[in-house]
Amino acid sequence: MMDASRRDETIAELSADHRCVAPTLPLGANLSLPGIAQLAAEFLDRLNMHEVTLAGNDTGGALAPPLMAEDAARVARVVLVSCNAFGNFPPGLTGKTLVLSGKLSPAMVGPFMQQLRLRPTRRLPIAFGWLTKRGDGATDRRLRPVMTRPEIRRDAVRTDAA
Repeated sequence: MMDASRRDETIAELSADHRCVAPTLPLGANLSLPGIAQLAAEFLDRLNMHEVTLAGNDTGGALAPPLMAEDAARVARVVLVSCNAFGNFPPGLTGKTLVLSGKLSPAMVGPFMQQLRLRPTRRLPIAFGWLTKRGDGATDRRLRPVMTRPEIRRDAVRTDAA
């Protein structure tokens, strides 16, 4: 439910000396972490990228190990920054709320997510709380696809951390 725009400043700084690619992956049919890692490996393959430094932040840290297992020869280095780990996936109270919302049918996720259109609701600890501290507008922009596109809601509730 997020895109690479969250990392625009970091990517801009690193781009002077590095080729930076930050894909927003379509989740497709296999929505497990290994399945999403397989998509990322295919992405690297199609771009003919080798000796990749994989930077994992947040859920990206959970994707790094299965991606390395999928295509270990392609990944030269891994940088893990503030990642989900040790059964804390998705993390915190927000993560627990997302897990519970994932038990809803795709038809019910829409009305559930519509509540997040309101800034006070987004700022609640059970919603995005402190995650909105640096830019509620960015949070709103990232949530818009899941609020407006049924196929994204369907994929969001089908994603499996296993």
